[in-house]
Amino acid sequence: MTPAIAHEEEQNLWRSVYTTAGGWSKDGIFADHRSAAAPALAQESDTLLCVHRGARQGVEKNIPLRWTSHTPVDVKELLAKIDEVKSRYSESLSAADRASLDADLAKATAAVDEARRWTPDSDLGNGNLAFHTPAIAAHEGSVYAVYYRFWDDGRGGLGTTCRPAGGTWNKVRKQRDDRGIGPGRWPGLAVYRDQLHLVFAINGTGEEPEGLEGGIVQHATLAEDDEWVPVQQGHGGELLGVVNAGRQEAAQAADMRPPGNYALTEHDGLLHLLYRKEYDLRLWHATYDGVTWSKAIALDGLTSRRGASIASYDGRLHAVYPSPDSDLLRHAVYQGGRWSKGEVIAGHESQHDPALIAYAEADGSRSLILIHRGLNTDVPPAPKSHVPPGTSLTLRSGVSSPKGEDYSSSGGLTRAGHQLTLSRTTSEEDGSQGITAHWKADVQYKRGPFWYDDDGSISGQLRLRAIGAEGIGFLGAQSVQGDFSGGRYESTGLFEDLAPGTYEVALVDGRKTRGYWSGTGPDRSADHAAAEIDLHSVRATITITA
Repeated sequence: MTPAIAHEEEQNLWRSVYTTAGGWSKDGIFADHRSAAAPALAQESDTLLCVHRGARQGVEKNIPLRWTSHTPVDVKELLAKIDEVKSRYSESLSAADRASLDADLAKATAAVDEARRWTPDSDLGNGNLAFHTPAIAAHEGSVYAVYYRFWDDGRGGLGTTCRPAGGTWNKVRKQRDDRGIGPGRWPGLAVYRDQLHLVFAINGTGEEPEGLEGGIVQHATLAEDDEWVPVQQGHGGELLGVVNAGRQEAAQAADMRPPGNYALTEHDGLLHLLYRKEYDLRLWHATYDGVTWSKAIALDGLTSRRGASIASYDGRLHAVYPSPDSDLLRHAVYQGGRWSKGEVIAGHESQHDPALIAYAEADGSRSLILIHRGLNTDVPPAPKSHVPPGTSLTLRSGVSSPKGEDYSSSGGLTRAGHQLTLSRTTSEEDGSQGITAHWKADVQYKRGPFWYDDDGSISGQLRLRAIGAEGIGFLGAQSVQGDFSGGRYESTGLFEDLAPGTYEVALVDGRKTRGYWSGTGPDRSADHAAAEIDLHSVRATITITA
């Protein structure tokens, strides 16, 4: 019995991007996507799909499979629409005209956000319940998923589903027993020479075991009737080798985690298989040339807690896998017939196999996309107090402005969502009234299909005006200026000793500078226009009563 590992409660998914020149991006939480196991990735046409088991609710064996997708879109015209709406703002606008423009701007910025967002998680449906992580691949316009599950008779085995382009996921099909394929687990799926190939583990007797002592790797391809048929001996050989070293040789490894899904992908004209045996931490590597499998070779320098994920990118085969002796992911590269040493990916924590895929953006640029289950539950920072330090104030009911969202002028590669919240204050010393104005900005930069928290500087003013029967009167302004990190800037201003009446506070002349895209790196030169944002004015009104 494998003991439970620490941090099992963590079910958030995290994501990262890699380029040859720029290396790995920092790890970031994949917001609103949670999974009880490792995810899987595939690309069909221009759309990137992520399939994973839903978050665990109890001790159930089978959990509904869920999926999300992202399609890269050129947003130049959408960004131009934002600029056009902003150009119509002026201080002379009536309240009604300003409200109308605010609505137009919100619609324009929402269109950009929608074009770049991942779809919300949704169930595959049609009985697609899984006990382990699925293997997925795109083939002839459909996306196929193969996964291990328990059936109504209590036995475990593989099931297959597919989603035609633009359609829904089909009802899961149990793997047939009359095709010479035994019940298996740990599937790997990939397209090679226009055929969809499946590898998976079975034990030597073809029965469903607790473990896989004496097990073998079986190889099958998808037939025209969407059923799996074994690759015959003499044409590759369905029995590739021993999956594990056997309990008698590894009694000391009783606490070892079972292996993960087999990693399978095409690279440099061959089908590559990377897998871990049940009682051997080493990864094993074999290749298939369309006729014969090579002998599997143990990679003594690459050891994994579970298994690995592989992808062909920029002329090299890349593998990412969880360290056997720490909570960090590692990255190794295969080139010229040799594997590099597995290097730790700093800040990328997981005890599960990740999902890895080479991905093309709308502009044609390519990168590696990594999605993995996390380690520690993400806890948002506690909100800061809206009471300025060194004051003795009581806050009354507050009101917030519409949320503003702005993008940098160069490709919209940096965005800032910001909002102003006003609260009435009463001095605990003399009873005088005033207004606190709390302005918060969340700033992110885009790399690949993901957004990451940015650093930089903010400047602007919080302007106070009185709104009365005589018109609008300027009463004063306070500077907003400072550096920020971790994607958030907050500033609180206090306007004191105000008479009863209605007041407007607005952020004006707001600007974000510096940040990721203004810095230089191996994969980029400084692009200040991609990092800098002119922040359009957000404003709110509040009334002080006697």
